Amino acid sequence: MAELRLDTFCHASATYDFVGGRWETTLSPASWHADVPNGVYDLTVVVGESGRGYSSIRHSVQVEGVSVVDSAVTTNRLPLHHATAVVEVEDGSLDVTFTGGVRTKIVSIQLVGVPVKDEEPPATVPDDPTLPGEPRLPDVIPVPDPPVGIEDEHLVRWQTGPFHLGLGLGVDPDWPTITANSTEDTISAPDSLNTENLSLRDALSLAAAIDGPTIIELLPRAIYVLGCGTDEDANVDGDLDYRSTDLLVIVGNGATVIGPQAPCAQERIFDSVKGGPLGFVDLRVTAGGTTSNGGAIRGAEIELVNCLLDGNAALTGSGGAVDASLSLTVSHSTLVRNRAATGGAAAAVRLLRITDSVVSGNVALYDGGAVLGGAGGDVTITRSVLSANRSAFGRGAAVFSAPHATTTIVGSQFQDNLADESSIGGGAVYADGQLVVRESTFVRNAARSATVHDFLSTGGGGGAIYVEGSASISSSDFIENESGLAGAGGALHAKGNLSIENSIFSANLAGGAGGGIYVSGGHVDGSSIVISGSTITDNVSNGTGGGGAYLASRGSITVSTSTISSNRAAATGGSGGGVFISGSGSISESVVAENSTTFRGSGGGIHVDLAGRLDVTDTFVIDNRAGLGGGIDADDGPSAAVTVLRSTISGNSSPLVANLSIRSRLVIGDTEIGVAIGGPDCDLSRVPVSLGGVIGADDSCSIE
Repeated sequence: MAELRLDTFCHASATYDFVGGRWETTLSPASWHADVPNGVYDLTVVVGESGRGYSSIRHSVQVEGVSVVDSAVTTNRLPLHHATAVVEVEDGSLDVTFTGGVRTKIVSIQLVGVPVKDEEPPATVPDDPTLPGEPRLPDVIPVPDPPVGIEDEHLVRWQTGPFHLGLGLGVDPDWPTITANSTEDTISAPDSLNTENLSLRDALSLAAAIDGPTIIELLPRAIYVLGCGTDEDANVDGDLDYRSTDLLVIVGNGATVIGPQAPCAQERIFDSVKGGPLGFVDLRVTAGGTTSNGGAIRGAEIELVNCLLDGNAALTGSGGAVDASLSLTVSHSTLVRNRAATGGAAAAVRLLRITDSVVSGNVALYDGGAVLGGAGGDVTITRSVLSANRSAFGRGAAVFSAPHATTTIVGSQFQDNLADESSIGGGAVYADGQLVVRESTFVRNAARSATVHDFLSTGGGGGAIYVEGSASISSSDFIENESGLAGAGGALHAKGNLSIENSIFSANLAGGAGGGIYVSGGHVDGSSIVISGSTITDNVSNGTGGGGAYLASRGSITVSTSTISSNRAAATGGSGGGVFISGSGSISESVVAENSTTFRGSGGGIHVDLAGRLDVTDTFVIDNRAGLGGGIDADDGPSAAVTVLRSTISGNSSPLVANLSIRSRLVIGDTEIGVAIGGPDCDLSRVPVSLGGVIGADDSCSIE
C-alpha cells in the first residue's frame, strides 16, 4: 500500500514467539489507552492485514466500552475493514479493548475532535410505514456519507453541472429552470402563478405546460411536506403528478421531500402520470406510501443521482421506494429501510442499474428484498453495497432477477442479507437467467428453508446465490454464508453452466449437500462445470455430502489449479468431505487436503458416485479422513471409472481403507501412494490397470 499508516499493523489479541524453530501463539487480548482532553471525538478504526486476509480471523474492537468493530472478516481482496464512531471521553483517557476477536490486527486509530456548538433542533421526519413487527424509522435520519471508496470528485452534483443522465440525455443549462421557492404545499390557478412564491406542486404543473425538457430547483436543504390527497392524478393534492411526456429533472440541492402525514392517507410522492422521464439529483425522498407500485416514485424511465430514498412503502406492490415500468438507473445514492410486497427498495421491468450506491435494510414480503428486475431484463450492480436486506417469504433478499434476465455484479459487497422462509432460496441473489459476478464479496448471507410441517422443511438453497441459468464467477469471495436446513449450497446453488475462477469459498454452511458449492446443473448434454484457480476451504455440509463442493452434471466437470481443504461432510453417511463428483470430471494440478466425513461416510477427499468418471492428474490428495476411502472413494456403475496419473495419494486415514477405495475400474500411473493411517492403502474391486511408476503402495493395492 502507498500509505505507511495502512501498511503496518499490531497484533491486538495474540502474541507470537519463535521457539524451537517454530512460531508459538498465545492468545492474550490487549488494551490500548491514550491520554486525551475530555470531549467528543470522531473516531476511525482500521483493522486487517494490509496485503492479505484470512477467513479464520475475526477482528473485534471496543472503544470506551462501545463495540465499534464486531467480528469483522477481512480477505485477500478486501484486506482492510474501516469503521467509524462518535465517542465521548470523560476521564481524560481514551480506552480501546479487543474482547471477542480472534487474532485481531489493529492497523490505525484516528481521532478528530468535534467542536462544541449550539445546534438548532433538527426538523423531524415522520415514522415510515412498516410491515407488522418491523422497527419504526427514527425521527431524524441524516443524509449518509457515500460508500467507502467513492471519491468526492465522482459525486455528481448540480453545482458542478452539466451532468449526464443514463436516460441518454445530458442536462443543458439552457433548459427552462423553475425554482420551487416556497416549501408550502399550495396550488394556484394556472393564470395566477406567483414565480416568487412558487410551491413544488405549482412548479410541476408549470413544468408540464412547457414543451421540452425542464429543470426544477429546490431551495438548499429545505424541507417540503406534502398535504393530504384525494387519490387523483391531476396534481391537485396528495402526490405530485407530473403530466407530460418530456423529461423533468428535479435538482434538490440537499432538500427533503416528505409524503403526506397523519391523519392523511398515505400516498406516493412523485408520479409520472403520462410516462415522462424523471431525473432526481441531490434529493432526499421519504415517508411515501401506497398500496400499488412505487412507494415514493413511480414512472417509466427514472434516474437517481446522489439521492437518499428512505422509509417508503408499497405494501401490496413493487418497488418500496421507486418503481419503473421501463428503466431505473441509480448512482451515488442510498436506498434504506423501504418496504414492498416485491422489490423492497426498487423494481424495474427492462433495465435496472445501480452504481456506487448503498442499498440496505430494505424488506420485501416476497421476492427481491432490496431490488427486483423484470423478465428478460438487464440488472447491473457495480461498486455498490447491498446489506441487511430481507425477503420474508421469497427469493433473493438483495437481488431478484426474473426469468431470462441478465444479471451482472461487479466490484460489489453483499453482506447480512436474509431470504427467510424461502421455498427456493438465494440469501443475497436469485437469478433466473444468465449471471456474471466479478470482484465481489458475499459475507454472512443466509437462505432459510420454508417450514412445510412440524418436522418438514423445503428450499432455502444458496446461502449467497441461487441461479437457475448459467453463471460465471471470478475473483470473488464467499465467506460465512448459510443455506437452510433443507437447502443445498451454503454459498452457491447453481443449475446450469458454471464457471468459477480465482475465487474463495470459505466457512460456508449448508443444511443440505454442498457446504460451499452445490451444482445440480448440466440438465442438458454438453453443459459444463469449470472451477479454476480457486480455494474451497472450511465449508460444512449437513446433507448427503460434498463438504466443499457437490458437483453433478450431464456434461463435463473440470477442477484445476485449485485448493480444496479442511471441508467436512458432517451428516452421518455423508460422502465426499472435500468434493462429491457425479458425472464425467477431472481434477488437475490441485490440492485436496485435510477434508473429512463422519465414521460412516466415504471419500474423505473425493467421492465419485455410480454415475461418475474421474481423471485425477498432477494432484495431491493428502491427509483426508473418512469411514471408508480416506483419500478417494468411488462407486461402481455401468460407465464408472477412475484414472490417477502423476499424483500423490498419501496420509489419508480410515479404519477400513485409507487411501483408495475403488469399486469401479482404476487406471493408475506415475503416482505415489504414501502413508496409510488406520486401514490398508487400497480396496480395489477390480484388478487395476497400471501404467507403471506407482510407488509406495502396499500389497492391498495389487499394483505392479
